[in-house]
Amino acid sequence: MTRELILLSPEPITPQQWVTAAAAVDPELQLAELWAGGGWQFHRGEQLALAVLRSTPIGLPAEAARLLGAAVAPDHRFWTETTAPYGADLADAILEAMARATGGAVHEMGAAS
Repeated sequence: MTRELILLSPEPITPQQWVTAAAAVDPELQLAELWAGGGWQFHRGEQLALAVLRSTPIGLPAEAARLLGAAVAPDHRFWTETTAPYGADLADAILEAMARATGGAVHEMGAAS
């Protein structure tokens, strides 16, 4: 089973930023590009750590807040979808590192606020 985590940020997150955050957490992670650059997958061997889609602008903040079940900060203008296995502490650590680096916030889809 997987869980969907959303990272809201002031700016779109680049592939290099993801690589930097992941390497700071675990330098042994490997990276695979997905969908001709539309996403990336961090893994260790056959084990998925975190799958990331390219950031997209938040067109309707009220709709984003409705989907997340939480308020969206006015400066969080970009939405980045990620998928991680349940219980993946590694994914949580990468997302926390990225949120700190970008001034973003992580939200779990379907989690009670």
